[in-house]
Amino acid sequence: MDISQLTKFIKLPPSIIYIIFIITGILLFSENTFLEKLALQEFKTEYNLYIGIIFLLSLGMSVVNLGKITIEYIKIYKINKKNENKIKHFINNLDEIEKSILREFKIQQQNAIVVSMEDETVMSLISNGIIEQIGTTASHSNIAGTTFNAKLSELAKRHMTDDNIINQNGNNPRPKFIEKLNLQKSYENKITELGKYLNI
Repeated sequence: MDISQLTKFIKLPPSIIYIIFIITGILLFSENTFLEKLALQEFKTEYNLYIGIIFLLSLGMSVVNLGKITIEYIKIYKINKKNENKIKHFINNLDEIEKSILREFKIQQQNAIVVSMEDETVMSLISNGIIEQIGTTASHSNIAGTTFNAKLSELAKRHMTDDNIINQNGNNPRPKFIEKLNLQKSYENKITELGKYLNI
Protein backbone atom coordinates (compact mmCIF):
# COMPACT_ATOMS: atom_id res chain seq x y z
CA MET A 1 0.00 0.00 0.00
CA ASP A 2 1.34 3.43 -1.00
CA ILE A 3 2.54 5.48 2.00
CA SER A 4 0.98 8.63 0.49
CA GLN A 5 -2.39 6.87 0.49
CA LEU A 6 -1.91 6.01 4.16
CA THR A 7 -1.20 9.68 4.90
CA LYS A 8 -4.41 10.70 3.15
CA PHE A 9 -6.29 8.03 5.08
CA ILE A 10 -4.99 9.27 8.43
CA LYS A 11 -6.14 12.82 7.58
CA LEU A 12 -9.75 11.71 7.00
CA PRO A 13 -12.40 13.10 9.39
CA PRO A 14 -13.19 10.85 12.40
CA SER A 15 -16.77 10.26 11.17
CA ILE A 16 -15.43 8.79 7.90
CA ILE A 17 -12.92 6.66 9.83
CA TYR A 18 -15.76 5.20 11.93
CA ILE A 19 -17.70 4.31 8.79
CA ILE A 20 -14.64 2.67 7.22
CA PHE A 21 -14.02 0.74 10.44
CA ILE A 22 -17.59 -0.61 10.41
CA ILE A 23 -17.54 -1.51 6.70
CA THR A 24 -14.17 -3.28 6.82
CA GLY A 25 -15.26 -5.08 9.97
CA ILE A 26 -18.35 -6.35 8.19
CA LEU A 27 -16.25 -7.50 5.24
CA LEU A 28 -13.80 -9.34 7.48
CA PHE A 29 -16.15 -11.00 9.95
CA SER A 30 -19.41 -11.59 8.08
CA GLU A 31 -20.43 -15.05 6.86
CA ASN A 32 -19.63 -15.82 3.23
CA THR A 33 -23.32 -16.32 2.42
CA PHE A 34 -24.06 -12.75 3.58
CA LEU A 35 -21.24 -11.33 1.46
CA GLU A 36 -22.38 -13.36 -1.54
CA LYS A 37 -25.82 -11.80 -1.27
CA LEU A 38 -24.15 -8.39 -1.41
CA ALA A 39 -21.89 -9.51 -4.28
CA LEU A 40 -18.85 -8.69 -2.14
CA GLN A 41 -17.30 -12.15 -1.72
CA GLU A 42 -14.97 -11.81 -4.74
CA PHE A 43 -13.99 -8.31 -3.64
CA LYS A 44 -13.09 -9.60 -0.17
CA THR A 45 -11.07 -12.50 -1.59
CA GLU A 46 -9.09 -10.22 -3.91
CA TYR A 47 -8.40 -7.40 -1.43
CA ASN A 48 -8.48 -9.27 1.88
CA LEU A 49 -4.97 -8.15 2.89
CA TYR A 50 -5.72 -4.47 2.29
CA ILE A 51 -9.09 -4.75 4.00
CA GLY A 52 -7.35 -6.19 7.08
CA ILE A 53 -4.75 -3.40 7.13
CA ILE A 54 -7.39 -0.70 6.74
CA PHE A 55 -9.51 -2.31 9.45
CA LEU A 56 -6.62 -2.27 11.92
CA LEU A 57 -5.73 1.32 11.04
CA SER A 58 -9.32 2.52 11.37
CA LEU A 59 -9.68 0.57 14.62
CA GLY A 60 -6.59 2.21 16.10
CA MET A 61 -7.62 5.68 14.93
CA SER A 62 -11.17 5.17 16.22
CA VAL A 63 -9.84 4.21 19.64
CA VAL A 64 -7.55 7.27 19.70
CA ASN A 65 -10.37 9.61 18.61
CA LEU A 66 -12.79 8.17 21.14
CA GLY A 67 -10.10 8.52 23.81
CA LYS A 68 -9.67 12.21 22.92
CA ILE A 69 -13.43 12.75 23.01
CA THR A 70 -13.67 11.04 26.41
CA ILE A 71 -10.83 13.13 27.86
CA GLU A 72 -12.38 16.33 26.50
CA TYR A 73 -15.77 15.35 27.93
CA ILE A 74 -14.22 14.72 31.36
CA LYS A 75 -12.45 18.11 31.25
CA ILE A 76 -15.68 19.91 30.33
CA TYR A 77 -17.60 17.99 33.01
CA LYS A 78 -15.07 19.01 35.68
CA ILE A 79 -15.18 22.66 34.58
CA ASN A 80 -18.99 22.68 34.58
CA LYS A 81 -19.08 20.99 37.99
CA LYS A 82 -16.64 23.55 39.38
CA ASN A 83 -18.73 26.43 37.97
CA GLU A 84 -21.91 24.86 39.35
CA ASN A 85 -20.42 24.54 42.84
CA LYS A 86 -19.19 28.13 42.64
CA ILE A 87 -22.63 29.41 41.64
CA LYS A 88 -24.35 27.28 44.29
CA HIS A 89 -22.03 28.70 46.96
CA PHE A 90 -22.61 32.25 45.70
CA ILE A 91 -26.41 31.84 45.77
CA ASN A 92 -26.30 30.45 49.31
CA ASN A 93 -24.34 33.51 50.47
CA LEU A 94 -26.14 36.41 48.77
CA ASP A 95 -26.03 39.80 50.45
CA GLU A 96 -29.18 41.92 50.81
CA ILE A 97 -28.55 44.02 47.69
CA GLU A 98 -27.98 40.94 45.55
CA LYS A 99 -31.18 39.41 46.92
CA SER A 100 -33.16 42.53 46.07
CA ILE A 101 -31.97 42.43 42.46
CA LEU A 102 -32.65 38.73 41.99
CA ARG A 103 -36.03 39.16 43.67
CA GLU A 104 -37.03 41.40 40.74
CA PHE A 105 -37.44 38.33 38.52
CA LYS A 106 -40.11 37.10 40.95
CA ILE A 107 -41.72 40.49 41.51
CA GLN A 108 -41.97 41.27 37.80
CA GLN A 109 -42.82 37.63 36.98
CA GLN A 110 -40.60 37.78 33.91
CA ASN A 111 -37.82 35.55 32.61
CA ALA A 112 -35.94 38.68 31.55
CA ILE A 113 -35.81 42.07 33.24
CA VAL A 114 -34.15 45.42 32.53
CA VAL A 115 -31.09 46.08 34.69
CA SER A 116 -28.57 48.89 34.97
CA MET A 117 -25.10 48.57 33.51
CA GLU A 118 -24.00 51.25 35.97
CA ASP A 119 -24.97 49.17 39.00
CA GLU A 120 -21.92 47.47 40.54
CA THR A 121 -23.97 44.62 42.04
CA VAL A 122 -25.57 43.86 38.68
CA MET A 123 -22.15 43.62 37.05
CA SER A 124 -20.94 41.42 39.92
CA LEU A 125 -23.88 39.05 39.40
CA ILE A 126 -22.96 38.83 35.72
CA SER A 127 -19.26 38.21 36.35
CA ASN A 128 -20.19 35.43 38.79
CA GLY A 129 -22.49 33.72 36.29
CA ILE A 130 -25.74 34.40 38.16
CA ILE A 131 -27.39 36.54 35.49
CA GLU A 132 -26.62 36.91 31.78
CA GLN A 133 -27.03 39.78 29.35
CA ILE A 134 -29.48 39.10 26.53
CA GLY A 135 -28.01 40.20 23.21
CA THR A 136 -25.28 42.79 22.83
CA THR A 137 -27.26 46.03 22.72
CA ALA A 138 -27.98 48.47 25.53
CA SER A 139 -30.22 51.52 25.93
CA HIS A 140 -29.39 54.88 27.45
CA SER A 141 -31.52 57.63 28.94
CA ASN A 142 -30.80 60.64 31.10
CA ILE A 143 -33.01 59.24 33.86
CA ALA A 144 -32.19 55.51 34.02
CA GLY A 145 -28.69 55.65 32.57
CA THR A 146 -27.41 52.70 30.52
CA THR A 147 -29.62 49.62 30.76
CA PHE A 148 -29.94 46.22 29.10
CA ASN A 149 -32.05 43.07 29.30
CA ALA A 150 -30.81 40.25 31.51
CA LYS A 151 -31.96 36.77 32.49
CA LEU A 152 -31.02 34.24 35.13
CA SER A 153 -28.36 31.75 34.04
CA GLU A 154 -29.47 28.13 33.73
CA LEU A 155 -27.23 27.10 36.64
CA ALA A 156 -28.62 29.89 38.82
CA LYS A 157 -32.22 28.87 38.02
CA ARG A 158 -31.34 25.29 38.92
CA HIS A 159 -30.15 26.17 42.42
CA MET A 160 -31.98 29.35 43.39
CA THR A 161 -35.13 29.11 45.51
CA ASP A 162 -37.43 31.70 47.05
CA ASP A 163 -35.62 31.22 50.36
CA ASN A 164 -32.37 32.39 48.74
CA ILE A 165 -33.82 35.79 47.85
CA ILE A 166 -35.93 36.52 50.94
CA ASN A 167 -34.51 39.50 52.78
CA GLN A 168 -33.70 39.05 56.44
CA ASN A 169 -35.94 41.88 57.66
CA GLY A 170 -38.49 41.39 54.90
CA ASN A 171 -38.78 45.09 53.97
CA ASN A 172 -35.64 45.94 52.04
CA PRO A 173 -36.29 48.47 49.27
CA ARG A 174 -36.14 47.51 45.62
CA PRO A 175 -32.90 48.33 43.75
CA LYS A 176 -32.28 52.02 43.06
CA PHE A 177 -32.13 51.45 39.30
CA ILE A 178 -35.69 50.07 39.43
CA GLU A 179 -36.86 53.39 40.88
CA LYS A 180 -35.15 55.21 38.01
CA LEU A 181 -36.64 52.83 35.44
CA ASN A 182 -40.12 53.34 36.89
CA LEU A 183 -39.60 57.11 36.85
CA GLN A 184 -38.48 56.94 33.23
CA LYS A 185 -41.52 54.82 32.31
CA SER A 186 -43.82 57.28 34.06
CA TYR A 187 -42.18 60.16 32.19
CA GLU A 188 -42.56 58.36 28.86
CA ASN A 189 -46.22 57.60 29.59
CA LYS A 190 -46.90 61.27 30.30
CA ILE A 191 -45.23 62.27 27.03
CA THR A 192 -47.35 59.69 25.20
CA GLU A 193 -50.53 60.99 26.84
CA LEU A 194 -49.57 64.55 25.99
CA GLY A 195 -48.92 63.54 22.38
CA LYS A 196 -52.36 61.94 22.15
CA TYR A 197 -53.94 65.04 23.68
CA LEU A 198 -52.21 67.29 21.16
CA ASN A 199 -52.91 64.81 18.32
CA ILE A 200 -49.20 64.47 17.59
